[in-house]
Amino acid sequence: VILFQIIDLLGISLGTRYPRFYTGNTIIDFLGTRWDSNIYLTIAYYGQYQDPLNPQDTRLWNFAPLYPFLVRLLTEFSKMMGIDVPVAASGVIISNIFSITAVTSFYFTSRLYLNEKRSIAASLLFAFFPTVFVFSTVAYAEPLFMTFSILSWYFFEKKNYYLSGLSLALSTLARFPGALIFFLYIPIYLFQKVQEEKELKEGLKKALGCIIAIPLFPIIVISNLIRKLIEKTEK
Repeated sequence: VILFQIIDLLGISLGTRYPRFYTGNTIIDFLGTRWDSNIYLTIAYYGQYQDPLNPQDTRLWNFAPLYPFLVRLLTEFSKMMGIDVPVAASGVIISNIFSITAVTSFYFTSRLYLNEKRSIAASLLFAFFPTVFVFSTVAYAEPLFMTFSILSWYFFEKKNYYLSGLSLALSTLARFPGALIFFLYIPIYLFQKVQEEKELKEGLKKALGCIIAIPLFPIIVISNLIRKLIEKTEK
């Protein structure tokens, strides 16, 4: 895996590449047109989920909107400031900024479990892990996803469920699989609630009630709506 990442990062062709967003800067063009970067940048460049040059390309809908939105925002803001920042350059800048926030978030989260020395060591290993390092330098949404996913866990452990939920929502907007993290939090949250209860029996009863309510919640909402509509028609 490490060898593959190094070879591909150096630009040795392992498949067909179609870079489209040239800036004239070799480094920016290299980092801004890797793999799926072109799809992210297509969304940011046109400001819509359709490539006018290839309207049949439905792959665009598989990519979450937060990263292209921030890239477009930076590009438009630079124009307002009288600076022409190409979309590829904006993509690389956003990725690099959030790669720093991802490592920072990882450090503060690791401090919940480790001392300062070990947290720094763990953060350095995280930052220079080949996959993390590569995706943190190219125009990709992974740094945003890592930042908000890690923050969601940090706030979850701090029992600040509002900020945890907000961070989880942002991570999902960065990459759709972020929504799956919610199903990881459910059993952990329920287990914590069981531990907090003085009597195990009472805690288990509440936990099981929550588990049953989760899949039934949409049914409960729909049934309540139907009931209200029936009551209105009867009146």
